[in-house]
Amino acid sequence: MKTSFVSQREGVLLVSALILLFLFLSCTTDNTNIKVLNKLYSEGINKQNLEVIEASLADDYIRHCQAMPPDLQEIKSKEKMLELFKGHFSAFPDWSEKIEIKAVDNDIIAYLSKGTGTQTGQVGNLPPKGKTCDLDHIIIHRFEKGKIAETWVSWDNLTLLGQLGHYPSPSNME
Repeated sequence: MKTSFVSQREGVLLVSALILLFLFLSCTTDNTNIKVLNKLYSEGINKQNLEVIEASLADDYIRHCQAMPPDLQEIKSKEKMLELFKGHFSAFPDWSEKIEIKAVDNDIIAYLSKGTGTQTGQVGNLPPKGKTCDLDHIIIHRFEKGKIAETWVSWDNLTLLGQLGHYPSPSNME
């Protein structure tokens, strides 16, 4: 009996050790990606530091966003994305974002971020109006080798344009 109990115990310990090793290895990848994401926001976007943003993106970065004009709905390079950030920071010099909800699955991180800023510069063909917006973004990043390789982002464009005074807000449309 004692030998059988020791064998079961050793089997349980071995299986437990393998599960813990698997969880550790899975979390290591996720932790790296989470650190990249947190640094992107804390030191990149919220400080408008393009070097940090550039370091977060893969060389062959791709971004998908239906809320943008047709020529910007799919961005296929890190350089074009950095140009978009430059324009955004020029239009919203006080821009800041905070991650509210985050879900991680291997090399995918999905989250809701809340952004706020005052439009004091040109956005496309929209002149500055000096109004502040509060915007919820739904974002999904796919990571490769510790860098963001692909992004899908969505937001309510009508609400944004209404807040900035470029479109009647839904409450004024009745």
